[in-house]
Amino acid sequence: MGENFNRNNIRPYFGGKKSLIPVILIVVGLICLLIPLGFFKFLGFVAIIAAIALWIKNKFFSDFTHEEDVNKAMAYEAEQAKTRALERLGLVKEQVSLIDPIATSGMASRVITASDRIQFEQNSKGFFGKLFNKKNAKKQLIENDDDPKYFVKVGSDDKLKYTLVHNTVYYFSDTQLYIYWENVDIATGLVYESGTNEYFYKDIEAVSTSQDCDKQFSPKKKKYVRYINEYMSIYLAGTSYSGTFRTYTEGSLDRKEIADQIFAMRNLIREKKNV
Repeated sequence: MGENFNRNNIRPYFGGKKSLIPVILIVVGLICLLIPLGFFKFLGFVAIIAAIALWIKNKFFSDFTHEEDVNKAMAYEAEQAKTRALERLGLVKEQVSLIDPIATSGMASRVITASDRIQFEQNSKGFFGKLFNKKNAKKQLIENDDDPKYFVKVGSDDKLKYTLVHNTVYYFSDTQLYIYWENVDIATGLVYESGTNEYFYKDIEAVSTSQDCDKQFSPKKKKYVRYINEYMSIYLAGTSYSGTFRTYTEGSLDRKEIADQIFAMRNLIREKKNV
């Protein structure tokens, strides 16, 4: 499965790149207002009004251009996770073909970047802290364009889109459950966190699920909508694995398929433990 989308379109979809056009129009408008000629004054008023209109549009009205690239990127990384899982676990498909693998995808936690830490540090020091630490903060900040960036948006289809994705793949052999998890930024393809777990069925004590609700503004509905993060945990003596396995807006996803998969996994673990 090749990349049939443009990653460069993903962050602009979320508004990740701020447009400088309103600022430029304001500057041009103010300069024109200083010129004592009627035409330039008129041009200045037009430029300022256009800048305000653009700012309102960027602030309150969402553009769904490039949404297809976002959808394709999320699907692509979810599929690639299966290949990366086999590589990281050192497995071939024939070893783990007891039942079909379970691949889940949800929203990853926000990455705390250098800029986040510096902003928090400055804000905690009040006005003078911001003033005197601004120059020093710039020296501390080393941030690249490909660093993970956290953006969330309710799409035109009312489904939740996000740049940081948590993928998990579960493979099953006769004796063991293999888990590969990763956090990936779909805008760059950078897997910035990943890990593996291997559990013998006989050692697994419980499988549990949980969920929590949050909300996100829907540009289409012009109101906040609830979204749900669902989690699955596998417990063993003295340790556990927990990960997000799905993130969705209420009513936007058929919940039966993933529920059936989790049910099948529980039955398999129960059966193997009894052998």
